[in-house]
Amino acid sequence: MEVDIFHALVNKLREKEYLTDTIYVSVEEQIAIFLYTVAKNATNETLQDWFQHSPDTIHRYFKAVLEAVTNLTSVYIRAPSLHPHPIGGPLENGNPIRSLRPRALRDGPAGTLEWRVVARANAWLVS
Repeated sequence: MEVDIFHALVNKLREKEYLTDTIYVSVEEQIAIFLYTVAKNATNETLQDWFQHSPDTIHRYFKAVLEAVTNLTSVYIRAPSLHPHPIGGPLENGNPIRSLRPRALRDGPAGTLEWRVVARANAWLVS
């Protein structure tokens, strides 16, 4: 993860007051424990050695960050539409030619993108 993205995540979780610094563990270290666990599939024993905290501390902060990230999902993750876009246009051998194309959401939060599958056939393929 890039440093600026890490700091943006830290700032967002602090801003929303989902995580706070404690006497022994900063928000940065709490998130680092969580990310290391998820990225490396690390065991609690490995985390104890790496971060020099007790098993209870590791568990407590992993759980706290998991809950905080879960709270952010309503802001950054959208459920798929129950009414998908109709696939139209010509088909080549019965299969639409698909491409992923980002489209900014008009009514969503700034910075979110909706990826949709668009059926598309070029004129030179059809002719």
